[in-house]
Amino acid sequence: MDNSVVTAMAALFGSLIGGLTTLATAWLSQRYTTRNQRLREEIAKREALYGEYIDEASERMIDALGHELRDANQIVRMYGLFCRIQLVCSGPVLETGEQLMKKVAEVYAMPSITLEDLVRGARESTAESDPIVAFSRACRQELETLQRRL
Repeated sequence: MDNSVVTAMAALFGSLIGGLTTLATAWLSQRYTTRNQRLREEIAKREALYGEYIDEASERMIDALGHELRDANQIVRMYGLFCRIQLVCSGPVLETGEQLMKKVAEVYAMPSITLEDLVRGARESTAESDPIVAFSRACRQELETLQRRL
């Protein structure tokens, strides 16, 4: 083969490999960026959903301490949020969320308590026995796991 043909072929293959490398790098970079953006959006969506559930559960729990369940509509929003959580959450979040729903139902079934009873119960309770705290800790652990994937 002629030296000029070899030189031309080497230049052509060099350009081709350089172009393919640039294309592959751009594709991988875009893929990584898109994946991270989706994961960030998923984390933000879950944080908002879990926060809404915690807010609603807290309101229902306080309401349940002072009142009996008069109307099932009082817990519809909490139940709806729990159902939405089931669509995206991990096992521990689902389990603690379900325990929280059951605890709210139990407290609604109990007779109303006085302020003194509430203060006494607050002194005796621990963070481990609070289903809202257990749920929020499970959520935090799940979100931290997702953030480590970034």
